[in-house]
Amino acid sequence: MKQRSLFRPVLIICLAVSVLVPVVNIYVIYPQFRSYVYDVARDNSIRLAGHLKGNVVDENGDLEAPAAFQKDVDQLRRDIGIQVIRVYDNRGVVIYSTDAKDIGTKSSSSEFFNSVVRGKDLSTLDTSSSLNVGGETVSRNVVKTYVPIMKRTRFLGAFEIHNDVTGQLYSLERLLYKLTFIPILGMSLFCAVIWHLIRRLRNDVGQIERLSMTDGLTGLLNRGTLMEKLHFETGRARRYQHPIALMVCDVDNFKQINDTFGHQVGDEALKSVSGALRSLARTTDIIGRYGGDEFIVVLPESGGEGASQFASRLMASLREEQNRSVHVSISIGHTLSIGIAVMVPGAPVSAEELLRLADKALYEAKKSGKNRMKLVTSVYVDEPEGSLLQGECITPNGRRRVLSLPPAGAAPFDPLKRW
Repeated sequence: MKQRSLFRPVLIICLAVSVLVPVVNIYVIYPQFRSYVYDVARDNSIRLAGHLKGNVVDENGDLEAPAAFQKDVDQLRRDIGIQVIRVYDNRGVVIYSTDAKDIGTKSSSSEFFNSVVRGKDLSTLDTSSSLNVGGETVSRNVVKTYVPIMKRTRFLGAFEIHNDVTGQLYSLERLLYKLTFIPILGMSLFCAVIWHLIRRLRNDVGQIERLSMTDGLTGLLNRGTLMEKLHFETGRARRYQHPIALMVCDVDNFKQINDTFGHQVGDEALKSVSGALRSLARTTDIIGRYGGDEFIVVLPESGGEGASQFASRLMASLREEQNRSVHVSISIGHTLSIGIAVMVPGAPVSAEELLRLADKALYEAKKSGKNRMKLVTSVYVDEPEGSLLQGECITPNGRRRVLSLPPAGAAPFDPLKRW
């Protein structure tokens, strides 16, 4: 059973994480951290208001304008990042501000009167645009916190503290960008590397499989693969009672070609035969190099007539083919001998027996003068004796000789014995 590759699930998981990371960062993590920065700024402002409360309430419990207040405010602004501090009386009039021109003005915020007067803390996050020193427009994020100044239940006034959190939010955004894009880039690089390695591995495995199944010179199937496929096709033909033909082809005088013209020319002769076989074979046919100068062709669903026609076309194709070397064309163009064994439907013939019969037919074809094909057909009849054989010889002039079956009780029949 073919094992399923884990690369596709891993790739899908990586792509899903690459999509989920920015979504989670943008819609979950960033709002949470933004809210955290807002809460920290608000808490710092409330703690600062509690620290400064003693400087604005006199001994009688009344609100007064702070006299020695600026030094503490400056230090706290440097430590906490406070931008603006204002102190309001119970009428909403500014009695102290870090910006002196605000003193004596009245708050225009309705929130101040609706919430702070009732003794409740109030914070808002305001975003505004302003010009920096270089003249560039920047977006400022300021947490405005209103903290009431109470004497028991009596409202004395309120603090307004502005805490600029632009720097914190900018640092947070930079961090989230890194958390978003670094995993994406890392996973993309990881997927690209894995994809490259998988492609190389598949190419290497495919090349190894091809080398283990094919002949290095001709590119056809090798002997081991041929026998596996022959066993399979023979078993299938017996099971479903279909015909099957087996051809064994041999290049005549191959040793003389090697001795006369060299092994390189002999290799070209073998390539010429393999090319002719490829051009004539159907998609269902099985062709391969059996060894040396012998080739095997398995023709499923073909009988004697189809195998004979295939062999005739093969020999004609080799005669017409023009090779680079004239000597090779003359040597192999008319010197191909073929032995054919055909198993008709119902004949209980094994792959080894079919190959043995085709090999004997090839031997007789070469013995009778080469440049010809000989055919053996198996015939199955419903008799206790089992399988009988019928032999047939096709000579170069097209004459065909059919051998009769032996009578009952005779010695075992050999279709090639009289050839």
